[in-house]
Amino acid sequence: MKGFRVQAGVYNIFDKTYWNAVGVRDINPNAQTTVNQPTAYYTEPGRTFKISLTKTF
Repeated sequence: MKGFRVQAGVYNIFDKTYWNAVGVRDINPNAQTTVNQPTAYYTEPGRTFKISLTKTF
């Protein structure tokens, strides 16, 4: 169909654990604080899927 565009993607296909450097730059996992979050709390999402549809006029 003319004017339609479909895009799809799979992100983090191997479901690896990683951290966004900008998101955790102020976090010190070894610091003794009153809020003790596990380091996994600051990780990025696992495997994700995205589909988008665009129509131009």
